[in-house]
Amino acid sequence: MASKPSKAKRKQLAAKQAASRPEPQAQAAAAAPLPEQAPAEKPGKAAAKTEAKLPPLGKITPFERLQCWCARNYIYILAFFIPVALTYLAYALFGMYPFGPESVLCLDLNGQYVYYFEAIRDAFWGDGSIFYNWSRNLSGEFFGIIGYYLASPFTLIVILLPRTMILGSLLIMQLCKLGTAAVTFCYFLQKSRKLKPLHALLFSMMYAMMAYAITQLIDPMWLDGLVFLPLICLGVEYLIDDGRKINYIIPLALMCFANFYIGFMICIFTALYFAYYLFAGSDKLKHFHMKSKDLKAYGYSILRMFMCTVVALMCAAVLMLPVYNALALGKFDFTANPDYSFALQFTPIDFFAQIASVAQYNSVNVQGMPEIYCGLITALLLPLFFLNSKIELRKKIGMGLLAAALFTSMYIRPVDMMWHGGQMPNWLPFRYSFIFSFVILTMAAMAFRNLKDIKPAAIYGSFFIWFMFLMLVLYEKNKHGEFDYLDTKGAIWVSVALFAVYALLLFIQQKTSSKKVLPILMMLLIGGELTYNALDTMKATDKEVAYSERRTYIAYIQSGRDITQRLKEYDSSFYRADKTYHRTVNDDLAFGLRGITHSSSVMNTRIIKFIEAMGYTCHSYYTKYNGATPLSDSLLGIKYVMDQSDSVDESYQEVFSQMCKKQDLKEQLVTVYENPNALSIGYMASNTARRITGLGNDNPFNSQNVMMSTICGSTTFDPTTGAITGNTEYFYPIPQEGEPILNNLTARPYGVQTCYDVSGEGDHTIDLKFKALSDDPIYFFFKTENQRQVNLWYSPFWNKDGEFLDGEFLTYYFEGDDYRIVSLGSLPAGQEFTIRMTVTKEYTIFQNAFFYHFNQAQFEADIAKLKQQQWELTDYSERRLEGTITAGENQIMMTSIPYEPGWTVKVDGKKVEPVVLFNAMIGVPLSPGTHEVEMSFLPNGFVQGFGLMLLGIAATIGLGCYDRKHNKAMLAAIAEHQQAREAFLTKRRAKRKVKAK
Repeated sequence: MASKPSKAKRKQLAAKQAASRPEPQAQAAAAAPLPEQAPAEKPGKAAAKTEAKLPPLGKITPFERLQCWCARNYIYILAFFIPVALTYLAYALFGMYPFGPESVLCLDLNGQYVYYFEAIRDAFWGDGSIFYNWSRNLSGEFFGIIGYYLASPFTLIVILLPRTMILGSLLIMQLCKLGTAAVTFCYFLQKSRKLKPLHALLFSMMYAMMAYAITQLIDPMWLDGLVFLPLICLGVEYLIDDGRKINYIIPLALMCFANFYIGFMICIFTALYFAYYLFAGSDKLKHFHMKSKDLKAYGYSILRMFMCTVVALMCAAVLMLPVYNALALGKFDFTANPDYSFALQFTPIDFFAQIASVAQYNSVNVQGMPEIYCGLITALLLPLFFLNSKIELRKKIGMGLLAAALFTSMYIRPVDMMWHGGQMPNWLPFRYSFIFSFVILTMAAMAFRNLKDIKPAAIYGSFFIWFMFLMLVLYEKNKHGEFDYLDTKGAIWVSVALFAVYALLLFIQQKTSSKKVLPILMMLLIGGELTYNALDTMKATDKEVAYSERRTYIAYIQSGRDITQRLKEYDSSFYRADKTYHRTVNDDLAFGLRGITHSSSVMNTRIIKFIEAMGYTCHSYYTKYNGATPLSDSLLGIKYVMDQSDSVDESYQEVFSQMCKKQDLKEQLVTVYENPNALSIGYMASNTARRITGLGNDNPFNSQNVMMSTICGSTTFDPTTGAITGNTEYFYPIPQEGEPILNNLTARPYGVQTCYDVSGEGDHTIDLKFKALSDDPIYFFFKTENQRQVNLWYSPFWNKDGEFLDGEFLTYYFEGDDYRIVSLGSLPAGQEFTIRMTVTKEYTIFQNAFFYHFNQAQFEADIAKLKQQQWELTDYSERRLEGTITAGENQIMMTSIPYEPGWTVKVDGKKVEPVVLFNAMIGVPLSPGTHEVEMSFLPNGFVQGFGLMLLGIAATIGLGCYDRKHNKAMLAAIAEHQQAREAFLTKRRAKRKVKAK
């Protein structure tokens, strides 16, 4: 057996090999032990057999590939699973199912997003369309909702897992996003800032579990920003340093595809980061004493950046264009007159308290603070970044300016609004604050990497600065009541203790340069801190906006889907249906009902205003099936209504009843009623409908009268002005008897409205007296521009002395879902009745009290005429309708489909341009006779976006192929990857050979 070379001899051999720069295969072979170095075994058949089992180096088995991948990426595997495990531990301690009753549903994830996930899952499995959905505000495009909320690659987790475990799949999706964010930041720190793997792992934990990440678990679509931001910044660096392009194009395209909103914010920061790295961050460009060739390098970098950004946006255009067009339907106008006046949004001490304290949750409402906590050791290292002599001054200035720019953006309201697309967030402010955490974590990592170049006094000084700052916070808290969200013991003193321990560990690390022991100890301590902060955030969020228990969703939704399925089996035609009871405003999406009830930031303002004008519940961005009348339901094609409390109109006919689960798991009888007068999705109307440019929202009864009267051709117009001079009154007014009787209230004018202020002791009430004119049903509506909740009571009597006798509670009114048309039912002609309004707050304001009878006979006579000319559907899908209809003279086909770009209409095979009716619905001009009408929908901008995406993908492939052949850095990276793999496999096979012998 040959003697084994000494350690010194092996070093000399390694140095010679490095100097001679051997080919990849030769270098890989040199890294492995020589055959004669292995202990000799007895030759024989067994040895020959073992030798035969080892495949040649050129043939790599799948198992070897897996081994090689795990060996090269073990640190990323750890980076993924550590924050996943810690966040899940925090969830378990919080009481998340199965460790308690809670679910991941909270705030908008509970009220909106979970239903979007239900809808996209149904569409994926064939029960719906990704382009159009009939369960939102009568119906509307769905692709914009996907691009705004659901386009993340991680959504596939929810789609592919069984629907029965949708809450569990949402949890898995959340955790996978945090884990992947840790992986990408760990990769960024190693490749960009040259951190050692274990050190990068430390900071990746803090990045994945920063305050923003934990808080925004309730808005999981925004977490994709954390995943792609490090890769985009690394791509910018590669683009400037050596011209590699796809490392920038691919993550930017994926980010803009995954979430339009956060992608917009990251694009802004990408421009800032490019400027920083070009002029201060790069080590390969000359920043001073530049020559003409250096200026050319700057110019080429700017051109490459522009070109690659355009290519990335082209790749994402298939979603970006439809999303933009969908937002243009209403979201961009959500704040009609945004306030850009100068204002400061917090004090610097409030801001830095978010960095320097654990358990720092403030609020998710609009007054909340930026979520910028990302580990206390980050705060401790920040001063050391600027005091480190190893870090170039230009980098200190550049990174400092980046952080200052982000601070200024959050500090000054108009600048903050521009980051949010020119609007102030309704909830969850500073939605880009994770970028600030990314910057300061990067600075802290750079300081940690060069810890040897920090004087011990600087570490102690940093601790002293933060200690004094926390003492100032404690003083303000005790003296002036500030910082009430910071617990004295659980936040401030725990933070002081952690700062002290971290300062000690940094001092020891600086002296010893421990490779494993201290970093692992730090990891354990930081992991405990992050888990503690995550648990505190979950508890504080639950206290402010409440997590929903798992039981309130699963059984309730399944019961709703069951009764919807039974209805489909009963009637397989195309119709609309809704319900009078709700868990949240998006139930219809999960139930699969084609209805009115829906809420989304991707809104169609036209149809929302129309639904409001008809008297249904409406509030800026959502509508709900409350306030229905037989007339409005019939014109909009609402054929079936699910009800739990006998609140539907008496003319509706019972179809079947079924026991369903309520949110508390108790059973409740749900009855399905049929509206016998519901029209098809399309029907013929008088051509005069084109003269109505919109319905006012001041009097819903007048709106319904005008709409149906015009459809039936009964509305008359002034030939000169075009103003309405007469129409059929399906609703006719009931005059008020006398003046309102005020009790402990004073009235004063408030513009065109009247304000009733509380005064005196006792109940504060307004009594309104009426007398029924007939036995027709009675409906009422109070008009206001300033909603302040009141309680409404009903009494079937008058009292001449002003007393309210035998009153029964009727409903709450004005605020939220209670601002709508209310039905009183039928009373005998001449019956006196009183409505009492109890003012529950300091005041209430309203303009008019509209009380109307409904002329059922006149309505049924006219609706019968409309039924004779309905669109008889012969074929339909979620985005395509086809059927026949017969038109008469001076008629137009009226549909109850909301108007929006994207619809293609064909009459007898020829394309025609649709028109807008009542400023809301699609109308189709038809000549007299029977016609075959086909309507199909494709999102506005999808075709153009798809074409741009194909061009962008082709450009990306072309640029990637070019770089693989000509870019030296990419060729070197590929060669390095191959060398590492071959060296690993050669070493592994040599070990197997030795063991076999």
